Amino acid sequence: MNLINNNPIRLASADYLAAAKRLGVDVAVIRAIDIVETGGRSGFTEAGRLRCLYEPHLFHRLTQGRYSAGHPDLSYPHWRRGHYGTQADIVARIEAAASLDSEAALGATSWGRFQVLGLHHRRLGYDTAGDLVEAFRRSEACHLDGFVAFSEGVDGLVAAMRGHDWAGIALRYNGSGYRAHDYDGRLAAAWRRYCDRDDRQPGDLAIGDHGPAVKRLQQALARAGIAINPDGDLGPLTRGALVAFQARIGLPETGIADAATRAALKLA
Repeated sequence: MNLINNNPIRLASADYLAAAKRLGVDVAVIRAIDIVETGGRSGFTEAGRLRCLYEPHLFHRLTQGRYSAGHPDLSYPHWRRGHYGTQADIVARIEAAASLDSEAALGATSWGRFQVLGLHHRRLGYDTAGDLVEAFRRSEACHLDGFVAFSEGVDGLVAAMRGHDWAGIALRYNGSGYRAHDYDGRLAAAWRRYCDRDDRQPGDLAIGDHGPAVKRLQQALARAGIAINPDGDLGPLTRGALVAFQARIGLPETGIADAATRAALKLA
C-alpha cells in the first residue's frame, strides 16, 4: 500500500473560494472544518504520506465482526478514546487490517485534508475505497472535491454550514458522538479565528465590527438588493450578505468589506 507522494498537488486559496461558491457557504466554514480535521496544515505528513485515521469499530462493522475475536486490536464493536497513536502506528494497523480485508480496511479509514471516510467512496464518485485513496494520494484537490461531494450528499449538512449551526455540522460530519470531543465548540472557535485573521487593511469592515460605518454598509447592501436589517452590527448574517454580494459581482468571497467591495457598493 503506497501512501507516499513527495510532490502532491496542493490547494490554493482560489480552490477554497470555488468550493465555497459551489456550496453557497462562506470560506471560513470550510477552513474551520479543515482546521479541526487536520490542523489546517496539509493532507500529507512532513514525510509525504497521505494523512489517515483508522477506525477499528468501522472495520468491525464492515466485516460483520469476523476478525474481532482473533484481532482485537484491529476490530472491535464500539469506538474507543485514545487508541490512534502516531501516523506510523495508524498505517501499521491499516496494513495489518488490509491483510485480512483490504477494501474494508481502506473503507474504515478517513483520508486526507478533510478526513473523509473511504466507505463513502461511491458518494464521492469512486468505484472502490482503493480508488479514492489513490486519487487522494495524487492531489489535495481531490480531498476538497471529495469534501464538497460528501457535503452535498448528506441531508442538512450544507444548510447547517450556511447557518453556522456548529452542532448541526458536527452531527452530520463527525457523527452522533461529536460532543465527547467538543467537535462543535472547536469548529466555532476555528471559524472565529479564521474570521479574525490579521489580513485586513485600514477601513475594512469585518465580523465583530459595529457602529455607523457598519450601518451604512448594511444600508448599501440593502440598496443593492441584498436582504438585510441595518442594525449597525456586523455579525454572521451581514457577513453572509457580503459574501452573497461579492459572489454576485465576481469579487473574492471574503465576507470582508474591503476597498473593492466598498467601491462596488458606492461607499466612500
